[in-house]
Amino acid sequence: MMGLPLTINDADGSQPPANPGGCLVDSGDPDASGGVAGIPAIGGTPPSALLDPEKQPDNADDGVEDCRLLDEWVPPPEYQIQPISDPEARFMHSSHHHERKAIYHALRSLGCYRQLHRYVNCGAAARVEMRACIGDVMEFRVVACCCHNRWCPRCARGRSTIYANNIRRWISDKHRRVRFMTLTLRHNDTPVRDQVSRLLSSLLAIRRRSWWKAHVYGGVAFVEIKIGGDNRYHVHAHLLVEGVYCAVNELSAEWHAVTGDSPIVDIRDVRDPDVVAGYVAKYASKPIDRKVIFQERRLCECITALHGRRLATTFGSWVDLKLNQTDADDDPASWRDAGSVAEFLRGPFLDMMIVFQPVLAKRIIDTWTKFPSPSG
Repeated sequence: MMGLPLTINDADGSQPPANPGGCLVDSGDPDASGGVAGIPAIGGTPPSALLDPEKQPDNADDGVEDCRLLDEWVPPPEYQIQPISDPEARFMHSSHHHERKAIYHALRSLGCYRQLHRYVNCGAAARVEMRACIGDVMEFRVVACCCHNRWCPRCARGRSTIYANNIRRWISDKHRRVRFMTLTLRHNDTPVRDQVSRLLSSLLAIRRRSWWKAHVYGGVAFVEIKIGGDNRYHVHAHLLVEGVYCAVNELSAEWHAVTGDSPIVDIRDVRDPDVVAGYVAKYASKPIDRKVIFQERRLCECITALHGRRLATTFGSWVDLKLNQTDADDDPASWRDAGSVAEFLRGPFLDMMIVFQPVLAKRIIDTWTKFPSPSG
């Protein structure tokens, strides 16, 4: 099964439904942690030529920071993917290059070299696709190979967009009334791995209680880790639930009963599906807080603690909701390949993109003309 491509519609990073034809890497690994046998090697800049971020300017305001990472472990040819070029790295990762570098160093220190090759080159082989819409309107997008790594900021953003769209449709189709719910563990000094295990077991336990079954019909839960004001881990779950009215004091008593020491909860009513989608996109894209990302020791602890864990799960009457299902209305065959970005800039369709999607056109022009690819 082909993996999801990395697709960009506009400067805000919003992404259209995935087109399997835009991905050059098969994601056969259950946790998408590395390459898959059978992928042919693709020519390009040798990995040894990629720049070490430690030796490059790191000023986000000067517009010339290097967004590429050092691929210090080169896998066998059957596992290799095309190295990312400098303009591709700037286009795909300039908005989050600080987080990307911090995650890179954590993965490297943990010895995740098989993941690193794909992580480093996420966003390579960027191409432009186009299709005709209503009337004479044309739609454009940029597709590229993606690493599918849980910790990749760009892949996480695309994944959260898919989750949000699926949940929005799920709520709108049946006019479901939903509530936001937060269940929090009391801060303690136990390892974060144990705290995550305790949170997941507590979520399972409360769903088995008669009070929960009488008030909650189904929903979806997301795990998140932050650093609290006391500098200890703040492990909690954000839930979107469907059901009847839940008194916060009753919910607090039930949560305290299953955890033994954690009465802090929150629940809020929400009626706007777009608000729900924004909520889902926010928490589906970041299992850990940004503050954790820039503390390497804690980031490594969290990566280890969350390895193999399901951080987004449906339950109850929502078990049929497929969070990662791509839009069935988007026909991959409707998209036409317009060539690599460098080819597109020399082709006849650039003027059309400037008319219909000026923000995307400006980003492409600024990136590929100021920082042209050596092979472009």
